[in-house]
Parts: sequence; C-alpha cells; structure tokens
Amino acid sequence: MPHDRRLAHRDLILGIVRRSDRHPTADDVFMEARSNVPSISLATVYRNLRRLAALGELRERMFGGVSRFDAHLEEHGHFVCTECGAIVDIPVDGADVVRRLGQRAQAWEVAHVDVEVKGRCPDCRKAAAPSRQARRGSR
Repeated sequence: MPHDRRLAHRDLILGIVRRSDRHPTADDVFMEARSNVPSISLATVYRNLRRLAALGELRERMFGGVSRFDAHLEEHGHFVCTECGAIVDIPVDGADVVRRLGQRAQAWEVAHVDVEVKGRCPDCRKAAAPSRQARRGSR
C-alpha cells in the first residue's frame, strides 16, 4: 500500500475516534471509516488503532471485556452504565486518589490511576422509574 494512503487511513481513523464521545470499538470505527473509504478493511482499522495507541495518540481500554478507544489523553476516569453500556468521561486527579487512599498506597510507585465508576446512567434510571412505581402501586 502506498505510504500516503496508509497515512490517509491513519488520519481518517484518528479523526473518527477524536470526534466520538462514545469510546468506539474497532467495529464502530470500521463502520464509520467504510462510509468514507468503502475499500478499507477491518484489519487496516485494527492495525491503525493499535499503532495510534502505541504512538500515544489514542488510549485503548477494556470495558466489559470489549476493547474501546479513547482520544481523551488527559488523566480521567469513566462512569460506565451497567444497563446500556454508556461510557462518560469524569475528571480524576490520580495523585489525589493515591493521597486519599492513605499511607499504604503512598508507598507504591504509582504509574497510572484507573477509576471506573459503574451504575445506571440517568436515561436508564429514568426508564426504570415507571416500572418501580408500578410495582409499588400493586402492593
């Protein structure tokens, strides 16, 4: 494959992840990339995503056993909805987390703090509210 086409694919894939706030999977990126470049292969998308992660342009994270990609490189954590799978960035200060964990944690040489808060997102809570009220009313 010509060098400029490889770079064009890499730029396309990086742009897709940067524009997304959903922490896309490789399949998500592939589907969007294919709408721009119908001949692009899933292998090309995977290879470029891994290369971009190795270069520090993206982060690769596992959520629910699925690899997802994040262009938000600053230190942060995530809210993860246990019902719909939504993932939302949250600000996290890793040094503050370690400090709050106390002396035992401070004895460690911390390379990275990974905060993941799981629960139901506002939409899923709202959707569940009518069924809870119906159960209460039938008692």
